[in-house]
Amino acid sequence: LATELCDYSNPIALFETCAEDVQMYRLRKGLSPTVLIPCASNAVIQGPSRNVERELEVFGELLGHCFAYELLLPISFSTVFMNRIIFGATQPRYTMNDLDEVDPMFASSLKKLLKEPGAEYLCLDFTAPCSNGVCHELKPGGADIEVKDKNKAEYVELMLQHTMKNTLNDEYVGSIRTGFKQVVSLNALSLLKANEIALAICGSSTIDVNDWIKHANVVDYEKKSEWFWNVIRRMNEEDRSLVLAFSTGSARLPTGGFAALRQPWRLTFTRSYDASKSDNSLPHA
Repeated sequence: LATELCDYSNPIALFETCAEDVQMYRLRKGLSPTVLIPCASNAVIQGPSRNVERELEVFGELLGHCFAYELLLPISFSTVFMNRIIFGATQPRYTMNDLDEVDPMFASSLKKLLKEPGAEYLCLDFTAPCSNGVCHELKPGGADIEVKDKNKAEYVELMLQHTMKNTLNDEYVGSIRTGFKQVVSLNALSLLKANEIALAICGSSTIDVNDWIKHANVVDYEKKSEWFWNVIRRMNEEDRSLVLAFSTGSARLPTGGFAALRQPWRLTFTRSYDASKSDNSLPHA
């Protein structure tokens, strides 16, 4: 269910990745009560109406279920997002680090604008990108104010605040929060921080190979496990996650790492293949 809700090719997906190379999710931009279905020639057609608020409320129930029963959700969210969901916290002022979690590509472009001279050549004004044909002025008369080096810091600050507030839509976040509260008492979470709750629900994508080796249950008749661990050490983080997903069903680890897995991670190396025997098999996890 969580995977389908985060599949951007799915017209009913509620979430999208913050960037192609970052497995952090946010509310999908342009969520609408009407499903837009892609068709030929890059056009879209209107599908059936939907109750987005109720769908997000159900997703909140899913988050609460994962937290209550120590189940890992195969997706992750930013600390800012979890703060809003769990604690209903709004910030008077967001920082570039917050935007970096939610939309790293856009944050990078704003940083580049601040760093490099020549803002006036970019033909920018104090308006946010248009949505549904409507442009929002970042300040009164913003459409008539050109962005230059002398005022680009103000532009970046206003754009940052506008982007964060629109990414974390109050109505939609409130629906997820409502669903979460139906499963988990928020009073029970008062001693925890948002990042701790996020870790409990989504797990960690960081894989410590030494911790893996320490808590692995290895059956190795011919001392070949060292080859396996050498390969694992040479892998990048993404490939290690794929190995973990293949062997456990999840690409993420619970709080406590490999020691906290519901069942010990086990790897068995059978004896070398012998065609005369019928019980031979490849190494398996």
